[in-house]
Amino acid sequence: METKPLLLLLSLAVLWTACKDKKLTVSQPQAMGSKFDPDSAALFSRLDSNEIFRRLFDNPVINGKTAVWKPNYYEGMTFLRSYDDSCHTAMDTILHFINRDGQPCAVTVFATYSYIKDSMDGLKVKISGCHFCSAQVGMALFEQRADGKWEIYEFEKLLTDAGVFGGAGVGGVGEYSLVKIEDNWTALLLKKPVSAGMGEEEGDAELYAIEAKMPNGYPGLTLKPILSYSYHHSVHDEPGEPELEENTTLNVVKRKMGYSIIRLVTIKNGRRTSRDYRFQDGENSFVQTRGR
Repeated sequence: METKPLLLLLSLAVLWTACKDKKLTVSQPQAMGSKFDPDSAALFSRLDSNEIFRRLFDNPVINGKTAVWKPNYYEGMTFLRSYDDSCHTAMDTILHFINRDGQPCAVTVFATYSYIKDSMDGLKVKISGCHFCSAQVGMALFEQRADGKWEIYEFEKLLTDAGVFGGAGVGGVGEYSLVKIEDNWTALLLKKPVSAGMGEEEGDAELYAIEAKMPNGYPGLTLKPILSYSYHHSVHDEPGEPELEENTTLNVVKRKMGYSIIRLVTIKNGRRTSRDYRFQDGENSFVQTRGR
């Protein structure tokens, strides 16, 4: 009855002796093809439009600062397509800023337009779009590392719409600017071009979070609107002077304690009013605290 445990001990002793004489290794299965490295895939040697287009838009045909790329099935249902059944995306803006950790960062703005061939001249290609038609806007966020390379930390191929006449109207795809909310926290303000129709004009603005961390220092949702408002509204019953005109500007009010306040100052037919907004941690956005 004692033979089985004895045999087991002898087998273990033989195995231990073999391990001493020969180093045993465990072979790992090798993946077929090249190995995908998510860390290196997020790195860019420089913020060059050609490199960004190649990496983010599936190896497009690059013509100057425009990428021509083929959408997949889902993108084909959501993106503007041109006469050649492709998407035409241009690099509109690159803005640089320093984040709350002191690191150089950048936001790149893309605009996708719908192009047609002129019915009178088939060789002429132009942006198409009705009076209320917009271009499509996307953005990507980068942070520069100590080795000089740029690491992408957020990308939205289609974030919002902006512009009139397909983005070819006055104001293009909007005015983009950086707003320093706190001493070490920056947001992006997009003022969309004013649209007009039926005697009314309207201009909308959106403030986006572009830092990986929120003002409280915790990670948050980037490239999400944290405040939206109308910066221009007017009513014209007849040509000439408007019957009603409102213009709103965004101001940042610094405070010794707590978060800064965003104050929207509106001039309506010469009368001044204001509304205050403060960042709310639970909402990850600015919430109105005063005014109406």
